[in-house]
Amino acid sequence: MELSTCALTGEGRGCHARVMRRGIPGSVAHLSSVLVLAGLSAAAWTAWLGWDQQRDAHPDGSTTGPYEAWQVIGQ
Repeated sequence: MELSTCALTGEGRGCHARVMRRGIPGSVAHLSSVLVLAGLSAAAWTAWLGWDQQRDAHPDGSTTGPYEAWQVIGQ
């Protein structure tokens, strides 16, 4: 796919605009950055919230959790 300022302004031949291309290398770079961001997000969740999976039982029989308020606020 090619985009140029000539096509956008309606000018015809002889227009010496810089052509912007977004081909397969651009798509691979975009996909790579999305996958890295997803991996970092999963790692952050595991480090901050994922380790605490135990519910807390109180003397009155109620349970809370698995997350504490400080974990959710910090997230």
